[in-house]
Amino acid sequence: MDAGLFLQQFGHLAQGEGGIKKLRDVILQLAVRGKLVEGCDLKQTKLESLGDWAIGCGFPTQSQGQENESVLFCKVSDMNLPENEKFILWTNNTISYDVAKQLKAKVHPAGTVIFPKIGGAIATGKRRILSKDTCIDNNCLGIIPSKNCSTEWLYLVLCGLDLTKYQSGTSVPALSQKVLEQIIVSLPSLAEQKQIVKKVDELMV
Repeated sequence: MDAGLFLQQFGHLAQGEGGIKKLRDVILQLAVRGKLVEGCDLKQTKLESLGDWAIGCGFPTQSQGQENESVLFCKVSDMNLPENEKFILWTNNTISYDVAKQLKAKVHPAGTVIFPKIGGAIATGKRRILSKDTCIDNNCLGIIPSKNCSTEWLYLVLCGLDLTKYQSGTSVPALSQKVLEQIIVSLPSLAEQKQIVKKVDELMV
């Protein structure tokens, strides 16, 4: 699908209140369904097959406050920091690898895609990509992409999911890995993932 033709057909969505968000949502939905690249061969699979879970941990007060250690420690609030709109480039707290070991905190690699898993933050739709070795707190959850899934494709897939549909609880909503991993998603080849991501980047400008 030609990007110019797409914008002609769906440009009206950008008009009015919330128009830009609606347009972006349409682009995402077309992307993850393989509709932005002709001849795309999508396979249906479960979310769990796209990678391994990145698990958070508790972050005791006495371990907080360090700014120049090797490992970032990301909280949900850090997703709102300037320059962290897509990639987690910095956080208010850092820790050393030794402290991570003491806390029994898993250090997740660059390319991991994270999101809030507890509370009202689930509804904000935040998705972020780690840019370096990072621990996350237990209000976050993430996926480390497998070898057949690129980080950028995983990011698109997660951005295209309304996770509020899968939350449980009332006063404090929460997401369960066991529920999320059963979500059916699409998985094109790595080459097609790259093509789709490129098309999305063009349309999102």
